[in-house]
Amino acid sequence: MNYKENKTSWKAGIQTENEWPDTFSYKLDYKGKDEIGDARSNWELNRHYQFAALACRFLGTGKKKYITELGELFHDWNEKNPFLTGIAWVSVMEVAIRAINWMVTLGFLEKCKEKSKFKKEILLLEEELSIGIVNMICYCQGHYSRFSSANNHTLVEAAAIGIAGTFYDEENWKRQARAIISEELEKQIYSDGVGKECSLHYQAFGMEAIGLLCYVMDYNKEKIPQAWKQNLNRQLKFLTMCC
Repeated sequence: MNYKENKTSWKAGIQTENEWPDTFSYKLDYKGKDEIGDARSNWELNRHYQFAALACRFLGTGKKKYITELGELFHDWNEKNPFLTGIAWVSVMEVAIRAINWMVTLGFLEKCKEKSKFKKEILLLEEELSIGIVNMICYCQGHYSRFSSANNHTLVEAAAIGIAGTFYDEENWKRQARAIISEELEKQIYSDGVGKECSLHYQAFGMEAIGLLCYVMDYNKEKIPQAWKQNLNRQLKFLTMCC
C-alpha cells in the first residue's frame, strides 16, 4: 500500500481493494473477513502516528505545509469516521492508542505555538484536537475491554486514561487508571515476570503502554507506584533473557 496515494483511505481493507463498511461499530463483523482484509492492518493507519509525525516536522521546520497537511488529514478523518461508525471505532484499545497520538500531536503544536507565524491555525487545530481527545478518553473510561487477549487491552486503555489525566490534570482519570493498572499487573504477570498469556509480543506491548504513562508521570513529578517499578523490572529481566 502506497501511503502517499492512500493516506486518507481510512476504511481500506489493505489486503484487498475492498473497504470496511460504514456499519455501527458494535455490529460490524470484522473477524476472519478475508474478502476485505485484516482489521489490524487498517488500524495502523487509524492510530494516527502520522499526525504526531507531521506536528513534529512542523515544530522542527516551521513550514506551513506540515500543519496544513495535518489539518487536512484531521478534518478528513473526522468527517469520514463519525463516532461509533465503521472499523476505526470497533476496538476500544485502538481508540485509546489514537487518543495518545492526538495528545502527542497536541504537545508538539503547543511547543511551537508562541514562535510560529501560523498561531491562528495552531489554536484552531489545538481546540479541535482537545475536544476529540476528551471525547475519546471519556468513551474509553466507560468501555474498557474485558477478557481480550488476557486483558492486556485494558492495560493500554488505562494507560491512555492515565496519560490524559496528567495531560489535563484530571484527578479522577489518574485515580481510575492507576487502580486498574495496579490490579491488572498483578493478575496478568507471574511473580517471575512472565506474562500469563505467554505471548512476548503482547507482553512487550503492554509494557510499552505503561512505560509511556510512567514517563509522563515522571516528567510531571508524579510518584510512580513502587509495585509498578518492581513488576516492570521483573518483566524486563524476563524479556532480556528471551533475547
